[in-house]
Amino acid sequence: MNVKRTIGFFGIQPGVGAGSIARALSFYSAMNGKKTLYIDLDIRFPKAPYLIGYKDSRYTLEGLLEALQSKERPNMEPYFLHKSKMGQVTKHLAEHFKKLPDLLYVLSPSADLGFEYFPTLGTDLNEITDYMKKIVEGAKPFFENIIFSMGSDPDEPLHLAILRACDQRVFVTDTSPSAVRLFPQRIKLLENTGVPVDGAQVIINKLPEKMNIAIFEEFLQRRVTYTIPYDPQMITEIHKLNLLGGKSFESAIGEIAEGLLGLEKEAKRREASSKKAGRGSLLSQFSLFREKTV
Repeated sequence: MNVKRTIGFFGIQPGVGAGSIARALSFYSAMNGKKTLYIDLDIRFPKAPYLIGYKDSRYTLEGLLEALQSKERPNMEPYFLHKSKMGQVTKHLAEHFKKLPDLLYVLSPSADLGFEYFPTLGTDLNEITDYMKKIVEGAKPFFENIIFSMGSDPDEPLHLAILRACDQRVFVTDTSPSAVRLFPQRIKLLENTGVPVDGAQVIINKLPEKMNIAIFEEFLQRRVTYTIPYDPQMITEIHKLNLLGGKSFESAIGEIAEGLLGLEKEAKRREASSKKAGRGSLLSQFSLFREKTV
């Protein structure tokens, strides 16, 4: 594993879809043969335990942070949860796991942990950033791509710390007036706390048809790197636990993966092979979530 990417997705406000994009990109990466770790840093409303389903009370984000706070040097590998380690699960959950990519791993808070019980990390942002750097460096030997999602609070030290610690940052907005107006202010807040914002990618999600991107770039005061069209099938597909969403969302995630993860050649080669075999495109084949040896 030569290339190590650590990418943090930050939504300008709740509901713009940064978490959905991060999870879908993690799936896409793992589907394309890259051992991938998805880290859910939304300590208030973590989605990974529910939408992906990997849970183990012994190995959680809060447990790993507590170990680091106590100056331990924990073996991090068990904290990276995989479907093969889920033990006794219901028949329905077992069927769900069969659809998930074999190269996908997850680190997240406990599903039932209230925010008030999350470890108190203090207010020293440099110290918290060091904790996050240790997690990043501890994960890199095992994974090619490490993708973070988080809440939209620009004052939460944990979010600021990972945005400082990861190699690439992606800022996500949608076209709602509140998100567009907030964008420059939020980016300035992040910059003032030491988050590198130069070179960060910008995604506009849920973009209506025939919208002029130049107008949004003027308001955002940044170049838009990627756009994702509004997907009317998204809610239906998420209810089915298809985290790649509907067709338009899937297609956009594939384009983002080409740029952010460098998967262009491999994805197109596999898609061409699939078409020759009469199986259709890669993204239309949700059955590609099949069992393989990791």
